[in-house]
Amino acid sequence: MSKKIIKPTTKTLKEKKHLKEQEEEQNSETVNLNKILINDFSENEYTIEKGELSVDILEDDKNIFIESPVAGVSVKDININIEPEKIMIDGFRKKITEEKTKKYIHRECFYGNFSRSIILPIEIIPEKTSAKIENGILKIVLLKK
Repeated sequence: MSKKIIKPTTKTLKEKKHLKEQEEEQNSETVNLNKILINDFSENEYTIEKGELSVDILEDDKNIFIESPVAGVSVKDININIEPEKIMIDGFRKKITEEKTKKYIHRECFYGNFSRSIILPIEIIPEKTSAKIENGILKIVLLKK
C-alpha cells in the first residue's frame, strides 16, 4: 500500500502579506456592500427626483417599436408626446401601501415620476401611432414616414 505525501507549500512573506491584504479588501467591500443594502435602503426612503424609463427599440420595414416595462403603472398615469423625429414618455408609478409590521431589507423598485425622451432614427407619422400596456409592458408602434 502506498501513501501519498502532500508537502505544504511555502509562501514567501511578501506573498502572504499580499494574500492577507486581498482578503481584508474583500471583507471591507462586503461590509460596505452590506451597509448599503441593509442600512441605506431599510432606514431611508428610496426616492429619486425623476426616474428614467428603460426602453427597447426595434424596427421592421414599416414600423418602429418601443417597449418598456411599466409594471404597476396605470394607463391614465402615462403621457406620450409624439413628434415626427422624437417621442417623449412620462408618467407616475404609485407607491404600494406598506404593511406596518414589515420593513425593507433591500429596495430597488422606483416609485414616483419617470420620463424618457427618444430621438428617433427615422421620421415617423405621429397620427398613425398606437400604444397599449400588455402584461406590464408599454408597447408603442410608430409608422415610418
